[in-house]
Amino acid sequence: MNFEKWLVQVGKSEKTAKNYAQAIDKSISKWARDAGLIDRSLDLMNSAGQLGELIDAIKKLEIFQERNRKGKGMYSAALVQFYQYLSDVGSNELEVDLEQILADKALPITEKTAQISTRIGQENSGRIDLILG
Repeated sequence: MNFEKWLVQVGKSEKTAKNYAQAIDKSISKWARDAGLIDRSLDLMNSAGQLGELIDAIKKLEIFQERNRKGKGMYSAALVQFYQYLSDVGSNELEVDLEQILADKALPITEKTAQISTRIGQENSGRIDLILG
C-alpha cells in the first residue's frame, strides 16, 4: 500500500492525502537531499526507525522551517503521518512473517524459534517462548 492510499484509508481527505504525499516525495525529499541528509527520495524508505533518525535534522533545515510556517504546519504533519505509515506498514509485515513461520508444519520448534528471534530481534527473544506456547 502506498502512502497516499494509506492516508485516505486512515481518514484523511483525498486532497490532504495528495498534499502530504507530494510534500514527502517532492518538497521535503528535495530539501533533505540538497542538505546532504539523504541520497534518495523519502518515499523510498521502508523503516520508521530510519525516518525517525532524520526527522529532527529535517525540521532544523531553514527552508523546512520557513515553508512549514507558511504552510501552517503542513510539512510537519506530513512527516508525522509518513512516520505513522512506515510504522504501520512495518508492523503489519512483521505480523504476517511471524504467522507464516508459526504456521509452517515442516519447521521444527527450534528452527521456528531461531527464525522468530532473527525477525523480531534479540531484545524481544524472551517473549518467543510465550508466542510458541
